[in-house]
Amino acid sequence: TELAEVLGLSGVVLEFDNKSLTHRPDLWGIYGIAREISAIYKTPLKEMNPKPKIPTKGEITKVKVENKTLCPRYCAITIKNIKVGPSPEWMRKLLNQAGHSSYNNIVDVTNYISTELGQPLHAFDKRMVKDTIVVRTAKKDESITTLDGEKRKLSEEMLIIADSEKPLAIAGIMGGEHSSIKDDTTEIIIESATFNGASVRKTSTKLGLRTEAVQRFEKQLDPNLAMTALKRATELILEVSQGAKIAGPATDIYENPKTTSPITLSAKRVESKIGIEIKKSEIKEILSRLGFKVTETLKVTVPSFRAQKDIRTEDDLIEEIARIY
Repeated sequence: TELAEVLGLSGVVLEFDNKSLTHRPDLWGIYGIAREISAIYKTPLKEMNPKPKIPTKGEITKVKVENKTLCPRYCAITIKNIKVGPSPEWMRKLLNQAGHSSYNNIVDVTNYISTELGQPLHAFDKRMVKDTIVVRTAKKDESITTLDGEKRKLSEEMLIIADSEKPLAIAGIMGGEHSSIKDDTTEIIIESATFNGASVRKTSTKLGLRTEAVQRFEKQLDPNLAMTALKRATELILEVSQGAKIAGPATDIYENPKTTSPITLSAKRVESKIGIEIKKSEIKEILSRLGFKVTETLKVTVPSFRAQKDIRTEDDLIEEIARIY
């Protein structure tokens, strides 16, 4: 028997040159890569639609977002009866293949979702959260000891996650040591949020603290990803921590959902830019494969996962047609 088979290491690892992904926040998760490959190879994409049974009654995670410009969406859920321990072997193996160490079943789920969907998550030990989660900018002379054991002085323009008394995490960058998951943690709050990319990048630079979360948030993530990731994480936590129970409904603060206006595309302009004639039917088919909605008159609606800072103009659409063609 081959050693790789005995150790469960058989299989294929695909490694991508990051230069091709840098400006595409949707490609910082494996699902986004799969979506791209499905468009290139004309193969169907399996829908990512997690459906954990979230109760409509029970304990609601209290959240107050004071700065909705820097945090347009904040989703959270409380899960009880947690048993912190090692992750199952299949999860440890997949995380290892993607370059992650394994810590415990709860932290590993957050890293797994970040790798799978490109949406960073954070888990708080609920015992250490006083009353309400507050998303706000730091107060003068506030500081926090982060997960790496460093005490960091915060400035007033930095977005943080706090409770009614103290900072709990630096938004989009790193959690605090105080509220981290411990071996005896039995109740957790899972955070899945959308933060302003420029704000995260500025705070990261000022603190000299660069993390995997920063690499994703700074590119401006799709707010619609936040709830999908929260549901997926909930689903996995119930699987890897036997007996865990969702305490109540998910909290979702999203007051100003972003909508995009259709972009009018001209087949003649496509031809003049690319230099060859591409039939209207083929233009429509290419864009549809990439997840765009296209009418017969070539009015194109950009999907939310490409609409943050990526596809804004007719020329952006022509680039998409050219590269797939």
